[in-house]
Amino acid sequence: MAKAVRVHVRERHGTLLFDFMYQGIRCRESTGLRDNPDNRKRCLHEAQRMESEIALGEFDYLRHFPTGNQRHHFTAKPTGDISFQAFALTIWLPHMQTRLSESTAHEYHRILTARVFPSLGSVSLKDNPS
Repeated sequence: MAKAVRVHVRERHGTLLFDFMYQGIRCRESTGLRDNPDNRKRCLHEAQRMESEIALGEFDYLRHFPTGNQRHHFTAKPTGDISFQAFALTIWLPHMQTRLSESTAHEYHRILTARVFPSLGSVSLKDNPS
């Protein structure tokens, strides 16, 4: 039987954060709420909800933390039946945007569109032996 996941509510620099392990990755996500009794109670209630969702296999990290520090770990994985262009635009580039400056991500998109997609965009990743 899998070990139950605990979602801890902690204080750091006067604000509350959630601290938990999800799919083997430690997640520490700020709530932006000041540490006071009302906010702590609110966060503890949300932590219980998150624990239940994780236990039931219904937890969606990106729904709870769309701009979270670990969001790049929880983006969709390709099934293999996808074109290189679709993969690059819907999976790879959004993943990279979590690690790049806005101008660098824009430049990646420009290069892909102008130079890579015309020749490789329609290639299916399923067809590529790896």
